[in-house]
Amino acid sequence: ALKQMHEKAREAFRAGLDAVEAEVSAVIPLLPAELAENPKMQVAIESHRKFSASTEKESLSLNKRLDAMLTILAEAERFQQAIQVYGGRVRELSGEQRLLDVVYFGLALGYGVDQDGTIAFQLSPSPEGWVERKLEAEDALAVRELMNVAQKSGEVRLVDVPMTIGE
Repeated sequence: ALKQMHEKAREAFRAGLDAVEAEVSAVIPLLPAELAENPKMQVAIESHRKFSASTEKESLSLNKRLDAMLTILAEAERFQQAIQVYGGRVRELSGEQRLLDVVYFGLALGYGVDQDGTIAFQLSPSPEGWVERKLEAEDALAVRELMNVAQKSGEVRLVDVPMTIGE
């Protein structure tokens, strides 16, 4: 009787995990490339996608499925808790390779700017991935100033930057 009760609990847990799996899958596109490309995250995301696509979920290890999801959520939460700065990221802009510095304010908003402060973007998450909105030339200098402060290469001060929320 106890064994039957444990088996029923396991099946209920497995069924609930399917719903959680769908929610975690919806979170993945909201992760910036810099986070998703982290080797630990790459393994977790690849495992999660493999488990999600499986048609034989009852044969999959609950621990492995849960571990992949928890890793994704824990790393996303860690990213969310701080300002993240990435220097020297190569991006293609208008058919030309440019070196950009990127700063993220958790998973809510980010900015990218070239070394000279001539080209800048506001970055926003969407279900299709992060969207870049090109900023005006005068705003690029402010974003460069923000980046210098974030990289601790400039004097600590408040910097006004343009921000658009929503469409």
